Amino acid sequence: MKHALRFVLCGALSMVCASTAFSQRQTKLYIDDGNGNFSILKVPAGSGGGTITLPSGTGAVSFGGGSLPSGAVVTFPDNGAHTGYTYTGTMQTIGGGTWSAGTAMPIAETGAMSATVGTNIYVIGGTGNATAVQIYNTVGNSWTSGTAMSTAVNGASCAAVGTNIYVIGGPFPNTHLVQIYNTTTDSWSTGTNMPTGENNVTAAAVGTFIYVFGDGNSPYNLVQIYNTTLNSWGTGHVMFQGEAFGQTSAVLGTNIYVFGGSTVGSLVQIYDTVGDSWTVGTSGAPAGTTNQVIDTNIYLFGGGTQIYSTTGNSWTTGTTEPTGGASAASGVVNRKIYVFGGTTNGNATEIYSPALEVFYYTVN
Repeated sequence: MKHALRFVLCGALSMVCASTAFSQRQTKLYIDDGNGNFSILKVPAGSGGGTITLPSGTGAVSFGGGSLPSGAVVTFPDNGAHTGYTYTGTMQTIGGGTWSAGTAMPIAETGAMSATVGTNIYVIGGTGNATAVQIYNTVGNSWTSGTAMSTAVNGASCAAVGTNIYVIGGPFPNTHLVQIYNTTTDSWSTGTNMPTGENNVTAAAVGTFIYVFGDGNSPYNLVQIYNTTLNSWGTGHVMFQGEAFGQTSAVLGTNIYVFGGSTVGSLVQIYDTVGDSWTVGTSGAPAGTTNQVIDTNIYLFGGGTQIYSTTGNSWTTGTTEPTGGASAASGVVNRKIYVFGGTTNGNATEIYSPALEVFYYTVN
C-alpha cells in the first residue's frame, strides 16, 4: 500500500508547496505521509525528475517508480542499521514540543490506568470513579463511556494485547485479580489470578506476554509474567531494585524500561525479555510519572516533560505541560501523546506534539 503524500520544498526558512513531480533543480523535499511520519529527500544534480512514493511502514523512498540514485539522501526516525543506506552522522530536530487542549475528561481522575487500542485510548478507574471506563476518540476528540469494571482496583496496572485490555492487581483483598476488558464487545471477564497478589505495580506487554513489575510488599522486586494465550503465569529474573509504588514502564522492541519508583526515584532499569536479564540506564525519572514511546525516545510526564533517548541512554527536557501533575494517564496515537487527569487537573486532556528528530542517510 502507498500513502498519499504531501511534498514541501524547503527554502532557507520558508516552505513552498511542490507537486508530486519535481525537477532536478529541486534538491531537498520534506515528505509527510499524512500521519506525521517525515522523510527528507535530496537528489543529486543531473539525476533527473520523477515521482516519489513512500512505501507503507518503511522509511525507504522510491524515485520515479524505481530506486533512488546512489548518493541521494533520505532520513529515518532513528540512527540504526538500515540495509542499503549509510548513516551520515547528521541528525536534525524539526519543530519543538508543543501542547494543545483536547475535550475535558467527563470524570476527573487521578491515578487512573490507560491503554491504547487503535485510535481510541481507554482510561480505566482512578480516584474519581474506581470502576469507570472512559474512552477517548482521538479522531473525533470526544469521549464515550464503556461498561464499568467489575471490581474496583485502584493501584492496579493494565496493558493491551490485541483488542483486549488486561487490568492486573489492586488493593487488598483484590491484589491477585486479572480483569479482562474486551474493547470489541465492551464486556469484562476474568483471567487466572496472579500468583503473588500485588498493589501499585506497573505492567507492560511484549507480544502476547504481560510483564508485571514491583509490588506493594517487601522485597518489591518481583517479575511476574502472564501468558495471555494460555491464561497462565510464570516468573522472571527479579529487578535490581524493588519498588513499592510510583514506577512506570515502557516497551521498545523486546526491552522494557522501568522508570522511577518510591525507593530510589530516578533509577532506570532495563529488562531484556528475551534474555530474562537486567541492565541499568542513566538515572533521571521521578516517581509518579506516565510515559509513552515515539520512535526510540520515551517521553515521561508528571514531573515536567522528560525525554529519555534509548539509543543515547541520555535525558533531555521538553516543553512542560500546561497544567502538569503527577499520577496522570496517557496514550499515543499517530505521533501525538495524550495526557489525562492527574493531581493538578483531574479532567484535563492535554495533547503533546513532540519535536521530530530525523537522521540523515545516503543511498549506497
